[in-house]
Amino acid sequence: MEQAGRIGYHEVVDLRESFPISWKYSFRKNIGWLVFFCSLISAYLALCLSSYVPGDISRALWILQPYVFKVSGAILLFKLILTELYRLTLYYGTEGFRLVVSRGIILKQRGSLPLLPITEIYIQRSWLDLMCGLCNVNVYTPMDQTRQFARIECLAPRVAEELQHFLNDILTTQVF
Repeated sequence: MEQAGRIGYHEVVDLRESFPISWKYSFRKNIGWLVFFCSLISAYLALCLSSYVPGDISRALWILQPYVFKVSGAILLFKLILTELYRLTLYYGTEGFRLVVSRGIILKQRGSLPLLPITEIYIQRSWLDLMCGLCNVNVYTPMDQTRQFARIECLAPRVAEELQHFLNDILTTQVF
């Protein structure tokens, strides 16, 4: 990237612009909820269509069906919107020779880690990430806070590799 050149001590670089989080983030983070609600609705429909349920209860279930679907859909939509807001407010960048990650909508968490003691920058994928076509970039230092803050999730594979190269270039600039 064009920003991978020599970074000054106080220069601030917003990495979200050059290495954006994928639009698939919300889907990836909510796939468990989606499966849960689909299972819930399937079980509800099976219960409604079951011949083992007495007639009065079956009619009551059919009457409640639109409300169950609307409430389930509203909860899922709320969860998707909340996750999308989280994605949009997630900040990661460099401030001089520090990696800064800020996340959260209402209760913000901000971590600032020096880049010099970084021991590893690696790309990780779970099976779910593989199915969604996403990667996570993990940055490790000898400090304990690294695991909490220095993880940038749900990047496209090409973007994750570019971010890894960018951070490696910064480290090379610092060392030499």
